[in-house]
Amino acid sequence: MLRSLYLMPTHQCNGACSYCYLPEREADADAALFVRAVSLFIAQMQAAGVDGTSLQLRFSGGEPCLRPELLVELSTRFLSALPGSVVRINSNGTLVDEALTSRLRPFAQRVAFIVSLDGPPAIHNARRRLKNGNDAHAAAVRGIETLQRDGIPVYLNAVLDRFSLDGLGELMDFIADRFGMRDLGVSLLDAPQHPLSAADKLDLLRQAYALAAARGVRLGGHHRLLLGELIPELYCRAGRQTIVIGATGEMAACQRFVGKGYGPVRRFDDDVDFHTVKAHTCSSRCYAGDVPQLAQGLYELYQQHYPEYCMVNALDRVLFGVI
Repeated sequence: MLRSLYLMPTHQCNGACSYCYLPEREADADAALFVRAVSLFIAQMQAAGVDGTSLQLRFSGGEPCLRPELLVELSTRFLSALPGSVVRINSNGTLVDEALTSRLRPFAQRVAFIVSLDGPPAIHNARRRLKNGNDAHAAAVRGIETLQRDGIPVYLNAVLDRFSLDGLGELMDFIADRFGMRDLGVSLLDAPQHPLSAADKLDLLRQAYALAAARGVRLGGHHRLLLGELIPELYCRAGRQTIVIGATGEMAACQRFVGKGYGPVRRFDDDVDFHTVKAHTCSSRCYAGDVPQLAQGLYELYQQHYPEYCMVNALDRVLFGVI
């Protein structure tokens, strides 16, 4: 049964990240499609007596804050109808303002933002440029501080490769000093034009964990899902426990599958049964190739130096709806 409903209310973005994975920038979908999807999900969960504390609504994109009215409407509808449920919003943070946070404030402790911050200004701005030419780092910092002022939890995620590794320690110091944060997600960048070997990825992670340990920072990120066959609680259940509805109405197991044609494509309609619907799973892809080698190396690193990471933690629960 689904527990997490992911929505991509737009594939548009105000940024021009160098590593964006969305294949196209389709126009925004009709808001009514997402209202119907959330309403149907709520109705089916209520009819089945599903405990709301197990249910999540997650937004990604594109930049979901380009559609603030829809974001607020769907979040309010979901949280009001399902006591104990939560909403998670992936964002670049640059469009977060008081007009948005004030409307989410009544549900502050059940909403959390996951904001991308790749490093200090020079690194972040080189990778996560804004289309309007403004300072992306400064705009993201303003958004993060706006969320904190309104008491809305916010977590950060950085894309990790050799370039960003040079500023990772500085980033950790900055977020601790500026925001009082001791959690950070890191996502390995493995661009097709510059593929990294398992050994390269493991070396990046080894250095990242050493920097974090020296500063009392807890790391999380997508790389932990690769350990699912060694730490069963981290096994990714995308397509079985979660479903993604993209801006065109396409339903997929994972947001990285949207527009890529993995498996048969189904579009949302009013006949969807969220108790039984499944999307083509990514397991064969995400646990194949050199992943077992990387996972084994990372698991051994945990066992030898960071045994606290050999189990699921609270940060994993925030970052992922697929476990």
